[in-house]
Amino acid sequence: LCDEGGRHWVILMQKGRPWQNLGEVKSGWCAAKGATSYADVNGDGTADMLCDRGGTHWTILMKDGVPDEDLGVVKDGWCGGADDVVSHHDMNGDGIADLVCDNNSG
Repeated sequence: LCDEGGRHWVILMQKGRPWQNLGEVKSGWCAAKGATSYADVNGDGTADMLCDRGGTHWTILMKDGVPDEDLGVVKDGWCGGADDVVSHHDMNGDGIADLVCDNNSG
C-alpha cells in the first residue's frame, strides 16, 4: 500500500513478494501527510483504509485490495489535539481493530 497526496496504490503480495499490481485504487481521499492507515475494522481479515485527521475519522472498507464500501465519517470530535496520535489495534480480542488515542505531550 502506498499513499501520496490523497492518491492510494496497492500491490498484492504472495509468499513475501509482489504478486499483483492493482495500481491506483483511490484518489482525492485523505491527502494529509501521515493521516492514512490500514487495519481490519470489520473482521473480514482484510485491511481497510482509515483516515484520521484533526479529530475526524473516516473509513473505507476494502475487498480484494480495492475499495468496496465508503462508510464516510465514523467518529468526529475525538483525539484531535496537537499532541494526540491515533492508532488502530484490537484492544478486546475480537479480531477487529479499535480506535486508540495516545497523547504524547508527556
